[in-house]
Amino acid sequence: MDVSSRSAIAALLSSSLGSEAARAAVDREAAALGFGNALTTLEGVELLHRLENGGGPAGLAARIVLQRLERSTSGQSSGQFRPSSIPEAAIRVAEVQRLLAVGLGDKRAYDVLHQALALLGLSEDELSKADAVRVLDVIEETTPAAAGVARFAKVRIHLKS
Repeated sequence: MDVSSRSAIAALLSSSLGSEAARAAVDREAAALGFGNALTTLEGVELLHRLENGGGPAGLAARIVLQRLERSTSGQSSGQFRPSSIPEAAIRVAEVQRLLAVGLGDKRAYDVLHQALALLGLSEDELSKADAVRVLDVIEETTPAAAGVARFAKVRIHLKS
């Protein structure tokens, strides 16, 4: 995982925050720390910790990136074997709907979710994590009013695993 520049960190955060919000958060915190565009690994990690401590959506997204970074580096340094076919926990469609309903209400969450499922040709009661994120990406792209709620739902799904 690359944390050697502002743009690399923004790219890591963009799946949860959107590219503009990720870029703005990274630039704001990097400027506050006096960092340039190119970063050492230590500066990149420090920047992510600062974002995490700031809380909000950027803090949650930074926590996810830090957890992924920790997992990837601990496996490399200890020589552990990490099989690529670790089964993912299934995510119930009802759970995704519940996450969306927090900000959209039950009826709107149901409508937006099932429209996205239909666009992707999915009809299962349970989704893989990747499919759940794809569904939320479609909601984010096709329903601007629900984009922020979809990003929060993605963060919650990422934090569960």
